[in-house]
Amino acid sequence: MVSSPESPDNSLSKNKRKSNAASLQNSARPVKRRASKACCCCRARKVRCDVVENGSPCTNCRLDDVECVVAESKRKKSVATGLHHQ
Repeated sequence: MVSSPESPDNSLSKNKRKSNAASLQNSARPVKRRASKACCCCRARKVRCDVVENGSPCTNCRLDDVECVVAESKRKKSVATGLHHQ
């Protein structure tokens, strides 16, 4: 009986990993960043808000002809001390 160095399943698995790694390196897509602030309407619709970049009203509110209201964040700002992950 002649044994092959790799089984077909094993070589297929390696090829998939190589192609995935190559596609990640070759992708020139910009990294999508989360908006730092969103108006109430965009937050409710769960869509990207550009109120920080373009000012009030944001593009979505302007196109929908609704009032663009930006509420204050409910989150408290934490002080990064480096002691959180010990």
